Amino acid sequence: MSQDGDALKGVDGQDYEAAKTFRNKYGFGLYAGAVYRNDPNVFGSEAYNNKDTNPDSAYLKALTPTQKKSYDAALGGRKLTGNHKFTETGCLKEASDKAYGPEKSQAEIEKQAAEDGERARAAKQALNGDPELVKLAQKFASCLTNDGINVTTTQPTDMGDMVKFQVGNQLPPNGILSLSKSEATAKLTHEIGLAKKDLECGKDFRAAYFPKLAKHPFEDVTG
Repeated sequence: MSQDGDALKGVDGQDYEAAKTFRNKYGFGLYAGAVYRNDPNVFGSEAYNNKDTNPDSAYLKALTPTQKKSYDAALGGRKLTGNHKFTETGCLKEASDKAYGPEKSQAEIEKQAAEDGERARAAKQALNGDPELVKLAQKFASCLTNDGINVTTTQPTDMGDMVKFQVGNQLPPNGILSLSKSEATAKLTHEIGLAKKDLECGKDFRAAYFPKLAKHPFEDVTG
C-alpha cells in the first residue's frame, strides 16, 4: 500500500475503514520505513528517501553544463538580496505571482499572520468548547486508559493525534534507519498495537470531530 496520496487518508482515522487497513500494517506510519526498507512507497524507507521525484530528471541529466546553467537561470528560485531578505526570480516567480499574487511586504505578512492566528484560535475554541466533542473526548480518553495507554490531554483538538505523538516522541534520535531489522520490527509491532487501540477507542469521537472540523478548519499556528 502506498503511503502517498489517498493512502494517507487512513492515518488520521477520518476514514475508519481506510485507517483500519493502514494501521494493521503500518501503525501510525512512524516505524514502518525501517521494516519495509525496499518499498519506495513507504515513508522513511531507504527506497523512499532515494527515489527521484523530479519529473524532469531524465531531461536534466541530458543537458550539457552550459545548457544546465541556462536552464537554472530561466527557472530561477529564491535569492538572498542585500537587505537580508529572499526574493523569487525566473519562472518560479512568475508561477508564484500567478498563483498567489505579487510578493507581500513585511507589514502585510505580519498582518496576515495575525489574522490567521486569530482565526485558528477562534476555530480551536469552538471545537474545544463543543459539548458533544467534550463528552466524546472523555469517552475516548477513558477507553485509552482502560487499555493501559497514557492520556496526556482531553482537548478535542489534540485527542486525535495524542497517541501518535507519544510514539513519535520516542523515535530514535539518529532516525529509524539506525535500528536493526529486528529492533524495527519489534517497534512497529508495538506501534501497530497502539494504533489499533487508538482507532477503536476514538471511532465515535472522530466520526463527530471531522465534520465539525470541516466547519471550523484551522492550522495550528498559535502554538
